[in-house]
Amino acid sequence: MRTFKAFLFFSLLYLFLQPVAADDRLDVSIIQLIASPNNYHGKFVRIIGFVRLEFEGNAIYLRRLC
Repeated sequence: MRTFKAFLFFSLLYLFLQPVAADDRLDVSIIQLIASPNNYHGKFVRIIGFVRLEFEGNAIYLRRLC
């Protein structure tokens, strides 16, 4: 029984940790995502924009801020 549980655990782990193929991702601008979020629901997307990572707040922008 212990061997079966280990096999089941590693099988599920393998299924959930599969890398996303490049063909499965969609390149989306922030405007497209905001305008029609239902088109991308449940899909893997890559957002095109500029990101700012800070201690008390992260943000994604349309263009680079000076």
